[in-house]
This record gives sequence, structure tokens and C-alpha cells, in this order.
Amino acid sequence: TNKFSPFENGPSYSCGAIYLSILNLPHSQRNLPSNILLIGTLPGPKELSNHQMNNYMEPLVKELEELYKGVPISDDPSSPTMRAVLLSVNCDIPAARKVGAFTGIQSFCACYRCDRKFTQLPGSTLRSWGGFDFAWQDHDEAKNAEGVEKWKAAKTPQEQERIENEYGTRWSPLCRLKYFQQSRQVLLDPFHNLYLRTCKRMMELWRRMVNPTTGKPLLTKDHFTEMTLCIYEGAEWRMWVLALSPILLKNRLPPQHLKIWLKFVRANKLLASLPITKNEIEHAHMLLKQFCAECEELYGC
Repeated sequence: TNKFSPFENGPSYSCGAIYLSILNLPHSQRNLPSNILLIGTLPGPKELSNHQMNNYMEPLVKELEELYKGVPISDDPSSPTMRAVLLSVNCDIPAARKVGAFTGIQSFCACYRCDRKFTQLPGSTLRSWGGFDFAWQDHDEAKNAEGVEKWKAAKTPQEQERIENEYGTRWSPLCRLKYFQQSRQVLLDPFHNLYLRTCKRMMELWRRMVNPTTGKPLLTKDHFTEMTLCIYEGAEWRMWVLALSPILLKNRLPPQHLKIWLKFVRANKLLASLPITKNEIEHAHMLLKQFCAECEELYGC
């Protein structure tokens, strides 16, 4: 799924699209417009609720169930049977939670890839994202399926909310696909998480912090404007993180701050490489853990 605004200069309006790519095709061809299958459009003006998203996914899942059983290519009795499966769901973080039947990023079970539960900040409804040094444990698919069935059988919204807090899951039509493992086949969205949200928030944080040596903000408004002048679209934040930020931040951040940031850059360079090895993934994971832990220690966030 993908969301977009149909107006260049107009009111805020968010449309969406559901489309499929044929992964049997070579990588260079599978995402060409001529090979994309448009399944449906999601009308605006606002993003769909969980219930509304389920209604739009229902016809697609019915056809996916038929394709998994097998569909004859023609009416000829001797014609071969075609089968197809849904290999992955690729969308941004809010849509992934709705399509994949998971709770949102503000829930106690904010991560659908592991079994980590977050705590609530004292005197607040916000979650504490601290404590990054923990033993990784994959999300249990059996437990996920158990939560889905309990949520579907719940009689009241309050009971559904309790199940969401315990299991981190809801129900969506995708749960009917017996071969589909939501926590593995709903893919992570590193683009919005790493390039947009983390990068932009770090720069906003530096603007609010004072350099103890000079008594001035780590980044002034002019610095911020100068360094983001070339960024017109979200995709260009990738170039900023990987190529521009190590150069432009070198003489503007204190060494300790720059050292932490460069760990984030190195992790992203590994994750952006094609192909990527398991060792590179583990190295990037280690760098991101160090980056988060050092940010928590230095910035208290």
C-alpha cells in the first residue's frame, strides 16, 4: 500500500493505493509501471481506520486464497494450474500496523518483530523507549495467532484493548492466509524510521542544545536551513544521511556528538547496500544499538 496527496497546491488530502508486484520478474522489471498490478484505491481525505482498511483488504484476500489453491490458466482441461502467494507486505509504519493486524507505535507492544514490551513514563500516557540493551527474541507466531483469535472473539472494545496491550495484535483479513506469517512477512519500514523521523528529530534536538564551549546552539537556524535546502522530498533525506551529513556536520557538532552520529551513518550505509550479508545486518544492528544507547545517555531520550 502507498499513500499520496492528489493535489500539488491544495487542501491536505491523503489518498492511497493497493498494488502488487510480481516477484518472479527480474528485479529491474518488477516495479516498472507496466508490470504493477493496481488492486484498489483508498479514498481520502484522511487515512483509513483499522476497520475501514479491513474492508478494503477483504476482496484481495479472497482472491489470494483462490490463487493459493490454484487457478487454471484457460478453460482447456489440460491447461496448467497457476498458483500464487503473497510474499510480503510493504508500506509505511502506520499502514503496516493496520494491514498486518498489529497495534501502533504508541502501544506497549510497539515492535511487531520482537517480544519486547515498553513501559509507561511516570505521570504520563507516553511510552518509554529506553533500555536498548536487551536480549532479542523474535515475535512468537503462535502467540500472535492466539492474540488474533482472542481479539476477534472479544465482545467489547475494552476487552479488545486489553488483548492489544497484552499481545500487540488485532485481526485483519490477512490472518486468513494460512501460509502468511505477519511478524516476518510484513516488512519493516526503515525509510521513514531512519531517514525521516530519526534524522529530522536529531537535527531539531541539536538546534535546541547549547555548545558548552561557545555558548551557542549546536546548530543555528541558518545552519539548519543551509543543510536542508537541497531536501525537497523525503527520498532525499537518504542522500543527506549517507553522503552529506558527515561532511556538513563535521565542523558544526562537538566531537562527541559527531562520533555518535557517525555510528548511525555507518549503520545506514550497511543497511542500504545491495546485496547485504547476514554479518553486515548484525554489524548494523550493533551500531544502531550503540547509537540509541549513547543518545539515551547523552541526550536523555
